[in-house]
Amino acid sequence: MFALASVAAQIDFDGDVVIRAQIVLGGVAPKPWRVLEAEAILQNEQLDDFTINRTVETITASSQPLQYNRYKIALIK
Repeated sequence: MFALASVAAQIDFDGDVVIRAQIVLGGVAPKPWRVLEAEAILQNEQLDDFTINRTVETITASSQPLQYNRYKIALIK
């Protein structure tokens, strides 16, 4: 069995501020997909609902689903 979609994230903080983030999605592309745009949004921000939602929207806005994997966008969210 394997995941339909997965995420690996490493987030380093200085107090409650993100100083570095690395985010990689699995199962949504032919190879693991590092989401540099999302990482940049998190940089120097507090990890609150607004920042998380903005990050998720950035990830899904740049996706280009194929005919049979469009459902994975909802899984990512």
